[in-house]
Amino acid sequence: MDDNGLQYIARAIGLQNPTPQQLAAGLRAKEMTHTPLPPLETLRGKDPLTDWALGMQDRALHPLQTAADYSQQFQNMTPLEQGMQLVGGGMAGATAWHGSPHLFDKFKSEAIGTGEGAQAYGHGLYLAQKKAVAEDYARKLSGDADLKSLEWGNLPQAREGSMADKLAQKFGYDGQNFRDEDGKFITEYAKEQGAVKHTVNKLDYHVFPDQSYIVDAGKGWDFGQRGEQQLYKTDIPDSHIDKMLDWDKPLSEQPYALKALKDAGYGRTDTPGITGAYFAPKTPEEGMALHAAGIPGIKYLDGSSRTAGEGTRNFVMFNPDDIKILERNGQPTGQQPWGKQ
Repeated sequence: MDDNGLQYIARAIGLQNPTPQQLAAGLRAKEMTHTPLPPLETLRGKDPLTDWALGMQDRALHPLQTAADYSQQFQNMTPLEQGMQLVGGGMAGATAWHGSPHLFDKFKSEAIGTGEGAQAYGHGLYLAQKKAVAEDYARKLSGDADLKSLEWGNLPQAREGSMADKLAQKFGYDGQNFRDEDGKFITEYAKEQGAVKHTVNKLDYHVFPDQSYIVDAGKGWDFGQRGEQQLYKTDIPDSHIDKMLDWDKPLSEQPYALKALKDAGYGRTDTPGITGAYFAPKTPEEGMALHAAGIPGIKYLDGSSRTAGEGTRNFVMFNPDDIKILERNGQPTGQQPWGKQ
């Protein structure tokens, strides 16, 4: 501001040709000075507008990480939604995927107990940014669940042309001939073709990659087809992602989580080098305590990204009410994404 501007301010508060010190004292007396604002980072989580501003700042400072984090989500967004994410539209929702052997309409706390490595990254509901990760989970987590309900002699028919169907055709479909003309067992062929053995109710199921199977009962063999796994397209509040504990990052580099934990009375928050992993909940009660403290979940790099140290992430959500199911196996459920209710 030039001298004319300063003199105008001086006259407005009743001063004539004051020194800079006198002008400052006069402004303070009139309560016309301002209190410096606290650093924006310390306000994270206080209100949606601040979270939006911080989200925009994070995206601007880390454009490559932003592109990696949202690359999978962009495939399922309109151009307008893509633009909103790039400029930090943090009050909208974020797409995530869930794979499961179970069919359901709503996530429930009682269902918690399965996930990558049996809750290896904390007790909660597991979601993935990358659709392929959730599809792989669905296959792995199906485990023996559907096989336990099967009865010998009443197996679901294998699809025509499936791996089990082709092998059964080679051995004559009769279920009695275990060896071919060279003396090689049917189960040896199954293993060579990538089948994985599951022993359920004293029966050996050799499950192929296409989810068809040969089952060996000792007295004979049969073949069938496993049911389809369930794939859920979900939506979580975008602002929640910024508030999550980062499994790998030092807590000292997570100002929002650090403050939330301190305010809630958690110990060891100032331990040098301690990461978000230390505070991962082991029980439902611990997860809900973190949620009450303002931490909605945990984020960690998925298997394909951990080696590189960046890329797409998985999420562990503590409260099922934070998750909306938009689609189940590609079929809309009627639920609206966050921010579009």
